[in-house]
Amino acid sequence: MSAITGVYTFNRMVPIEQGKSILKNLQRYYADSSNFWWKDSVFLGSHTRWITPESIGESLPYYDEEKQLVIAADCILDNREELLHIIYPSGREP
Repeated sequence: MSAITGVYTFNRMVPIEQGKSILKNLQRYYADSSNFWWKDSVFLGSHTRWITPESIGESLPYYDEEKQLVIAADCILDNREELLHIIYPSGREP
């Protein structure tokens, strides 16, 4: 099982040390990768186990520069192929 974490603050920056401290406390549990994304008042972290073939090598949180969106999730998409065809009708993933 993976673990995700997030900190959001109003009207002030999230101290990077606060987010890193959370991830450090998760190190007692096995993970294949542990990463974070941080900007201003938001910190997202992921302590990830690769449990499906699609997740191997995955780095979360994922940041899409073009859309300026960030996602950190611990989920399995059972209908992945169907969803990809809906999201990318041309058949091309980013």
